[in-house]
Amino acid sequence: MSSSTTSLTPPPDPLPSQLLHYLPGHKALICSTCHYAIQPTAISRHLKDIHQIHRARRRPFMSYVSTLDLAPPEQVIDLQTKLKIFPVPGLPVVEGLMCRYEGCEHLCASTKRMRSHWLAVHGVAARGDLDWNAVRLQTFFRGNLLKYFSDGLACNVGTKTIVDNRVADEMIYEDIIPSRTTPPTLDTSDAGLLKHFTTNTASTISTNPTTRLLWETTIPLLAETNVFLRHGILSCSALHLAHLHPSSPINAHLTLLASHHQDIAMPLFRQTMISVTPSNCDAVLAFAHLLIIISFASETQSQTHNKIQSDQLMLVSPAAPPMPITTINGNSNAHEGDSILPPWLYLLRSGCSILCDIWDYLELGPISTLAGQWDIPVQVPDGTPPPLLAHLLSLIPSSPLQNEIMTSTQTTWTEHEITTYINSARSLDLAFRYRAILGTEFTTWDALRVWPISISEEYLDLLARRHEGALVLLGFYCVLLKMVEIR
Repeated sequence: MSSSTTSLTPPPDPLPSQLLHYLPGHKALICSTCHYAIQPTAISRHLKDIHQIHRARRRPFMSYVSTLDLAPPEQVIDLQTKLKIFPVPGLPVVEGLMCRYEGCEHLCASTKRMRSHWLAVHGVAARGDLDWNAVRLQTFFRGNLLKYFSDGLACNVGTKTIVDNRVADEMIYEDIIPSRTTPPTLDTSDAGLLKHFTTNTASTISTNPTTRLLWETTIPLLAETNVFLRHGILSCSALHLAHLHPSSPINAHLTLLASHHQDIAMPLFRQTMISVTPSNCDAVLAFAHLLIIISFASETQSQTHNKIQSDQLMLVSPAAPPMPITTINGNSNAHEGDSILPPWLYLLRSGCSILCDIWDYLELGPISTLAGQWDIPVQVPDGTPPPLLAHLLSLIPSSPLQNEIMTSTQTTWTEHEITTYINSARSLDLAFRYRAILGTEFTTWDALRVWPISISEEYLDLLARRHEGALVLLGFYCVLLKMVEIR
């Protein structure tokens, strides 16, 4: 009994000066655990919400803070502009890019953001590495106050670390990967699935060397302390094995095993989504990615075994209450009614907006690369409507009064249906043009977010009713998916 009681005793709070590191030159307070600066007006809430330091336990921290000269965020950023210290102790150093357009020097953390910047600000498509330099980046704050600064020096590919008071000459990516703990005991079947995932499946769902490292190493480590993510990995691995061995005697067993792990994962995932916090948001995002893969792969396996085509469409499903989501700041979807979206698409369309107050943690966390894949606006240069859009618009049937030769089998669309179809066709055309601009950098994740996220509820309603125009657009979207698959 005493052993059990001891294990439940919370660890003592750190010393205020250990948790909250003061930078007198910048007049800023850096959380040594979260690795970013805290606004002076948000310190008490940070201690309460992030570190669970409640009431009387916060007094020594607030007493310590009261002795410090702290500046508002805007002044902290101005002081860094004058001091030009790099790296600033306690802040992450991340791989980033600097725009080479004369007089611009815009900083961002990914090529997609840089390409978007060139289209939006300079009005032309970027020419790859000719129009930006790879540099090291830091930022004091997150969210609306996020503003990168750099020393202009090149950053090694894949480098990401937290620097201490000593200037680090070499930065190692693995420094930000959660420390390995003793994993739960796995039976032989699960151990084999986990090994297959890290040595085979991970490479097939990666889009570049950085994301491959995440799926091979970082995300399995997150799964050691997040049971729903571990079962998501095992389900995905089993489906991958079933796909690789369609004629094997164990194919049906692997499919059932995948369903078994998904059945365990989903209730746990739903429970986690009721309280999304900085400590579990990385595992939530990783599982959301896996859920998309599992949903598509499960449908394929179901059709293979049943030898029939499913009457379910990719983007719609029978109406049902959406998955409940609540974040640490109280952002919730509790007010929403039934949804016709499958869970994976609901997470894509609604999850990002509901999780907006957690997104800052994701963008600077261990799987920030995955978060960045959903967070880039789709922008292409203006131009004449291409042949695809013209073709899609030509499929709108004419009114019987305008076309005397219309046969009895032809149908007309209402004005509402025509408007919905045109708007959805334009979005789909934009997706194809975006793919043409990115070329080989256009990934499956781009294809999933670029159209399903932008289409309207009205289009989804048409699709649920099997409207012929909605089905045509869905067919062309499947062509886009196929183009990514065979590239």
